[in-house]
Amino acid sequence: MISSKKLVLLSALLAAFALPGCGKKCDSKKPKAKIERQDRRIKRTKKSKKARSIKRSRRSKKARKSKKVEDRSKKSLLNRSY
Repeated sequence: MISSKKLVLLSALLAAFALPGCGKKCDSKKPKAKIERQDRRIKRTKKSKKARSIKRSRRSKKARKSKKVEDRSKKSLLNRSY
């Protein structure tokens, strides 16, 4: 017969391994809808981050172009002979 102390230890060990929120392994225990919501949120943030970076690159590209135009106009003003 197993003593009560051993039973308590065994139950404590089992409880320690069966705790919820142990990471990826416990996803099967989570409700499916919650996982789907999390996935959608992750996708949405990725899309918005990508869109922001594209906008930023377009802005910098426009700035570079306008700077080139300004430099050209300055050169043409300097090279004019009156």
